[in-house]
Order: sequence, then structure tokens, then C-alpha cells
Amino acid sequence: ARAMVGDGAKENITGEMAQLSGYPARIAGDAGLVVGNLTVRGTRGETVVDGVSLVVNPGEIVGLAGVDGSGQNDLIEAIAGLRQVTGGTLTLGKTVLNCLSVAQRRTAGIGYVPE
Repeated sequence: ARAMVGDGAKENITGEMAQLSGYPARIAGDAGLVVGNLTVRGTRGETVVDGVSLVVNPGEIVGLAGVDGSGQNDLIEAIAGLRQVTGGTLTLGKTVLNCLSVAQRRTAGIGYVPE
């Protein structure tokens, strides 16, 4: 919680997050998560995420918010490997995540906290 909201002191959040989260130490120095032009389809075949791109730097904690049904859950599930990506790329550091299983993504450093 301190790493997310801070306590007023300047800290090395990247190193602290790597230590607190239990992520491998190599993650702290690597490039972060890069989501490039991601497309995801819903359970009925409809496009629920269309062309989303974002970068999450090492040590950052990102939360997505939106009106229920606007695709934020689908995006997070796609990043975590719970939903198939139909277009675009997902990388963590130098690792391409698109074809990795949920367990492999977890080993690579992807964490998922459901709503």
C-alpha cells in the first residue's frame, strides 16, 4: 500500500516493488509491460477491446476503471492470459507474452488482482 500511495518520503519504488511483490530481481531493471494496439473479442465474438496501447513502467501499479461492460475486465484478462488476444502485442521486458500460458505469465512477473 505504501508503494502505491506513498508516505511522503522519496523512495526507490521500483526496487521496493520488486522486493515487496516477490517478483524476480531482474524485473526491476527490465523494461515494463508494453501493450501495443491490442484487440480482444468477447464471449459472443464481439470486439470488446479495440486498439488499446499503454506502457506500464517497472514498479508502477496500474488500476483500470470504467463503466461496467466497457472492456476494462477483458483487457486485464487478456494481459493475464485468461482471454485470447486477437490482435496486437503484449511484451514484458524482452518477453513476448501473447502465446504464454497464465502460469508462464505469472512466472514472467505478471500479477492479476480480480475485481
